[in-house]
Amino acid sequence: MIWGNVSKNAKVYYGNNYKSIEIKATKYDFHSKTMTFDLYANINDIVDGLAFAGDMRLFVKDNDQKKAEIKIRMPEKIKETKSEYPYVSSYGNVIELGEGDLSKNKPDNLTKMESGKIYSDSEKQQYLLKDNIILRKGYALKVTTYNPGKTDMLEGNGVYSKEDIAKIQKANPNLRALSETTIYADSRNVEDGRSTQSVLMSALDGFNIIRYQVFTFKMNDKGEAIDKDGNLVTDSSKLVLFGKDDKEYTGEDKSNVEAIKEDGSMLFIDTKPVNLSMDKNYFNPSKSNKIYVRNPEFYLRGKISDKGGFNWELRVNESVVDNYLIYGDLHIDNTRDFNIKLNVKDGDIMDWGMKDYKANGFPDKVTDMDGNVYLQTGYSDLNAKAVGVHYQFLYDNVKPEVNIDPKGNTSIEYADGKSVVFNINDKRNNGFDGEIQEQHIYINGKEYTSFNDIKQIIDKTLNIKIVVKDFARNTTVKEFILNKDTGEVSELKPHRVTVTIQNGKEMSSTIVSEEDFILPVYKGELEKGYQFDGWEISGFEGKKDAGYVINLSKDTFIKPVFKKIEEKKEEENKPTFDVSKKKDNPQVNHSQLNESHRKEDLQREEHSQKSDSTKDVTATVLDKNNISSKSTTNNPNKLPKTGTASGAQTLLAAGIMFIVGIFLGLKKKNQD
Repeated sequence: MIWGNVSKNAKVYYGNNYKSIEIKATKYDFHSKTMTFDLYANINDIVDGLAFAGDMRLFVKDNDQKKAEIKIRMPEKIKETKSEYPYVSSYGNVIELGEGDLSKNKPDNLTKMESGKIYSDSEKQQYLLKDNIILRKGYALKVTTYNPGKTDMLEGNGVYSKEDIAKIQKANPNLRALSETTIYADSRNVEDGRSTQSVLMSALDGFNIIRYQVFTFKMNDKGEAIDKDGNLVTDSSKLVLFGKDDKEYTGEDKSNVEAIKEDGSMLFIDTKPVNLSMDKNYFNPSKSNKIYVRNPEFYLRGKISDKGGFNWELRVNESVVDNYLIYGDLHIDNTRDFNIKLNVKDGDIMDWGMKDYKANGFPDKVTDMDGNVYLQTGYSDLNAKAVGVHYQFLYDNVKPEVNIDPKGNTSIEYADGKSVVFNINDKRNNGFDGEIQEQHIYINGKEYTSFNDIKQIIDKTLNIKIVVKDFARNTTVKEFILNKDTGEVSELKPHRVTVTIQNGKEMSSTIVSEEDFILPVYKGELEKGYQFDGWEISGFEGKKDAGYVINLSKDTFIKPVFKKIEEKKEEENKPTFDVSKKKDNPQVNHSQLNESHRKEDLQREEHSQKSDSTKDVTATVLDKNNISSKSTTNNPNKLPKTGTASGAQTLLAAGIMFIVGIFLGLKKKNQD
């Protein structure tokens, strides 16, 4: 600030008639007789009891005489008025609901539905959920749910034919409305200026969009909603709605009128657990969650996927084995093979888990590698689902025992009031009790469950064959001859078969027909550039790995199969959107293991006794209470992983909200 026509001795003051303070000058110009000074103050400042607030009075004294005065009026503080939002929803901008939020049957009275829960509508093959909304008087709210079919990019993924794409897009259009409801608040249904109402919404698996549009509506002098003819509205479809600039809204397809306010929410639903297939030759648990093994090398092998959502994760012994994240296109198969090698000791405990993005965990059914269900909810009382979290490994190289014993546990009735009794039991290593998985009794070739099965047999002698298997696949087969007239029973000499195997050199051994034979580790020499790829067994399809248990009823020849070792070329990992390149050169981003739970460094190895389907990984189980695993998976026939769950989920949420905005022009809710 500059003050002119004053001498060098002039002084500038700020204050009033009662109190003032001097403002120091910064420069004086003798030629123009002007003085420059700066005033820095905050309206909240108080200096020597003088507040810098209200009107500011500045004056100049030169030689003790007041020369000039100026007043600066401070602007009045603008009072901010807080606008009241027309409605409040019981949900936020992002809604995620899973299996734990699902009620399988909708109530007969839909008003009894709980907010935050989803209900299965089997008739429409949809989900229902309720939104409790508070709506201010004079407003109408239109709530529409959409399901993006995510079928607009199918042509570019190289998976489907044109015919398949047409079928998918016809069944799942890229964006379709699932439900549409309009509510309103007039003088008839409000209390304290607001109305609380429920809106039922429909949705599908995956990503859905909820669109909230706010309008005003035509009312009479009493504040009651009326239609075009002035009649009271009792059906919301008769409302006369107005959007921005008081223009009438007649529908999305009939008018180009914006709503007064518009918001959107993303609703993600995934009520389906992961899909799991296991190699039951290894993963063959008892009802007491015990896994009986014959040697320390155990392979946890199978397939995992999540068709209902976009992400799954597999964990073994507190280490993440693998995870998979898929963006948008729920039609692509995200199945992955896994093969984890565990070095187990007698009594060790395995801890494992699996989940998808919504933490849906173990499935209700587990299939074998051929797609047949062999474990399901209810198999074990220890587990809430088909499988449980903890399994204990126990060594078992002992065959079940079958003996004639009048005090035994298995009685076979062969005539009215006449029975022969056997004792069938199972032990494992060191004389501990084992568990029998299955036992079968055959009388003259026909399976026996009760006397009714054989009472029609008129032969005087009965051939009794008993087949018993424990959970380690140890199998005992014994045959007996029973004289029905005398009740005498005697054991027959077992029929034996020859097993010939080329394991470095050709070796032969005999086993009881239908009993077990475990494929050994290959001990022969390997030709340079080749590795062992499994065993080929006459009478069996495909290759089998070492440790696989087979039951043989005839002479069998087993030979090794080898494959050429492929040279691994280190290539720069460059992303590509070329479909053909994506198929030929998949990019795999292996998940990192939890360092705090493993005892050794991660070892990626190609085990010498496995097939092409998976690559071995190793996990070490140290003892009963301290378990560590190290593992990764790699399947070149599947799509590459696109990142870990945490980072990718953030990108996904942003992407979904972007899609919402693009399709509907939605705005973020202001919860004022």
